Amino acid sequence: MSGEAHHRSIAREKLIQHPEMKSHIAQHGEKIVDKFQTGCANCIKAANLKEPSRIMIITDKAREAIAIGLEAEAKDAGHEVKVIVEGSKEDPLHKDHPRLNETVDLINDYKPNVNYVFADDDAWPGRAKTYFATTGTDAYGFTFISVGTSHKDVYDILSGDPTEVQERTHRLFEHMDKVQKERGNYELYTGSENPFTCKFGEKTRVIEDDFAPPKGEFIPGLKAANLPGGEVETGDPENAEGEVLFQPGSRIGKFGVVKHGITASFAKGMLTDMVAHHEEDQHLVDKMNQFMEEHTRNVIEAAVATNGNIKLEDADTSLKLEKVLGTAHIGVGNEDMHHDLVAKVIDLLIGGEHIIKNGKYVYGEEN
Repeated sequence: MSGEAHHRSIAREKLIQHPEMKSHIAQHGEKIVDKFQTGCANCIKAANLKEPSRIMIITDKAREAIAIGLEAEAKDAGHEVKVIVEGSKEDPLHKDHPRLNETVDLINDYKPNVNYVFADDDAWPGRAKTYFATTGTDAYGFTFISVGTSHKDVYDILSGDPTEVQERTHRLFEHMDKVQKERGNYELYTGSENPFTCKFGEKTRVIEDDFAPPKGEFIPGLKAANLPGGEVETGDPENAEGEVLFQPGSRIGKFGVVKHGITASFAKGMLTDMVAHHEEDQHLVDKMNQFMEEHTRNVIEAAVATNGNIKLEDADTSLKLEKVLGTAHIGVGNEDMHHDLVAKVIDLLIGGEHIIKNGKYVYGEEN
């Protein structure tokens, strides 16, 4: 590893002149470019690579500046880098796109150790995990997926010290892993008449999605992680039942933000009913019901967010909102497709231990 900043200096000049960065520089000054590059550096550090490796960076055209920043940080860390900038909302690189095979060939020829994918949800490669799986390219390397991440997110969220997020996440993972072995419960209180509860069963998996893998080790069997990271989830919890009140500011998957309130009811491991408290939220209920009719009502995840670098007001996508410290989410669907229903929490107990109390994350935190 070189440890030099030669490529960062060159990239800084490119970023200052880049059209995507001009409005940010006009608002914050050129210092924002330094913060932006710190965010890119943290993304490369997240891979925790001990030896020079092959890194592939894939962005859509709206995020070319992110590719510039990532490439420079990777090269300064001594890695070999290949960049693909393809796709946009207007011209997504979908499965029938004439350039798709060419792009797949590049990935297959390069065989990267680590992939970084930054894109819009509706533009290739926003659905990168599915894309890699269906083309066979998931055989190459670990993939960090960042859907909907903006330039502001890079300098506001990803530039934050990942150490605190990592330590909090791993601390909670160890507790939840212990609760799984003891077959304990997850109890979520959101202001509804009945709490939401589920059980850590024999087949329940406890998975951490951290900014960087603990101790430099990737999670066994997991080929991808999200940026920004910061959650611990229970995969396939048992006996989900009770209610969740999704207060204003909560989010119903990718369908949108709750304005007034929605109550969801659960029984026998399924989401059985959703009631909007105001007609303005009815479209969220309708879209979720349609999804469940086409797929499944099964609860496949109950998770806790651990990222204190994300402000609630800046969490404009479900991928960011599900990581905001003080929130929890319930995943409904199956392994191929699910939606995370993100709730503001009053109290959350796991194995009888308070994780969130009176709306504040308290587990392992210093007062």
